Amino acid sequence: MATPNPKMRVSHYFGLDRDQTTLDFVDVPIGNDTPVFLDPSRLRTMQSAWASECNSLLQHFFETLLRHLKTNNEAAGIHMLEALTEKNEFHLGFSRGLSDGRAFGKGYAHKVWMALAKSQAGSTGLLQDIEDACLFIEGIGPDRISDAVCNILRGPLIHYTQDICQYYGIPLSPNVASGPIWNVHSEVWEDSLVPLPVTPYGKLLLVPKLVVRHRFVYD
Repeated sequence: MATPNPKMRVSHYFGLDRDQTTLDFVDVPIGNDTPVFLDPSRLRTMQSAWASECNSLLQHFFETLLRHLKTNNEAAGIHMLEALTEKNEFHLGFSRGLSDGRAFGKGYAHKVWMALAKSQAGSTGLLQDIEDACLFIEGIGPDRISDAVCNILRGPLIHYTQDICQYYGIPLSPNVASGPIWNVHSEVWEDSLVPLPVTPYGKLLLVPKLVVRHRFVYD
């Protein structure tokens, strides 16, 4: 069987007979990216249990990172940032060819840590929202911020994807590697095997269309 076109949308690949107007999630290509970004400011305007979980998770992650900054625990802080790896399962952003993800990753974690450590916001604890990073870290733009947010919110996005697949009748493959999930209790990254939709280009994590923008409030 021929490999499907990477530009084919999720709705087409899984035969949903729907378009973006009638879908709750962003109908991304299965192999390429679509130029929208997950904007945390939209999460804060939503009134739902899922959005509240996401907001609490983001807040906890950055409060933990700031604590490591204040105690100069560079190893722990960089370990947190390194797990924001360049994944392609979200299919949001600017990749021209096959999705490659951006986020922070191992190659960028030290630069981000040093910039935060030297910034006034990082030292005073005023870094309350992830999009603030756009204001004072050179090279951090909407593509990296969006991927970083998606990685931090991997747990809630997995649950959202599973619920949405059940609703629309999208098949789930068992025992798919989840990728790193932030545990707010142990304050460590954890991996597990979970049911997720899979295409020839890899697993998919779907994102609600209400939380994305074509550009960030900050640029």
